[in-house]
Amino acid sequence: MVDPLAQRLLLHHPLAAARMLERYPAEEVAPMFDGLSADSAAALLAHISPQAAARVLQRLPERQRADIFRRIRTGLAAQIAARMPQPEADTILQDIPLMHSTTIRNAMRQPPGTAGSIMRTDVLTLGAALSVADARDLARASTHALQPVLFVVDAMRHPTGVVDVADLWVAEEATPLARLTRPCPRPVAARMKLSLVLRESAWTTAIGLPVIDTGGRMIGILAQADLLRMAFDRRGAATSGSATLADAAMAFGELVWSAGAAAIEQAGGDRR
Repeated sequence: MVDPLAQRLLLHHPLAAARMLERYPAEEVAPMFDGLSADSAAALLAHISPQAAARVLQRLPERQRADIFRRIRTGLAAQIAARMPQPEADTILQDIPLMHSTTIRNAMRQPPGTAGSIMRTDVLTLGAALSVADARDLARASTHALQPVLFVVDAMRHPTGVVDVADLWVAEEATPLARLTRPCPRPVAARMKLSLVLRESAWTTAIGLPVIDTGGRMIGILAQADLLRMAFDRRGAATSGSATLADAAMAFGELVWSAGAAAIEQAGGDRR
């Protein structure tokens, strides 16, 4: 039986709990997932390194790990599955919905250390010709894929702009979506190395960048939150085996921190 205090830590402080759990062998960590819901377990695994998450999942009952795995975002699920023995990964992927497993398998084919290897593919995009009413209907039907900023694509799925969800919800229903659309940040290629992606100047204003394939079609987004986690995760730098990536990650963290500090300072100046 899991200690009640430990249970509260797992439920209410997943980041701190993840740091604690990674110090212990997977066979000691797995029993602690017995009393967690699939949603809570997925939230906890999102803060554990993919290597540790793979070791823990392998020690859970098949039904439980499938329920957890289908709640993990695609990019992370692909990283975890890639670190499991192939028979184990195949078993999990066969136990989740086909569309989700296909998306994960596609992400697993991306070379390690590239934008495509950590992109999120379960995101909502909006057609450029939609009205606000149509866009809201799509958003309501895709709450699992919502982001604070949604990307707008043309008929060929080329990213053309972004729309803030907050603006979408307060606009008149008959308004063309094009009126709310702002310029799109520069896309990154799925095979672009993360050491280069981290140095993109667009990160000073964007919380996510569109990821495109060789035909320029949008296939996912690279979230600033995921890159920040990598920038401040020493394990990520160590497992990459690349001093260049580690340096770029820290530079990215400093870049975003500086941009945030400047915005706060500007806001203070505006109030005065």
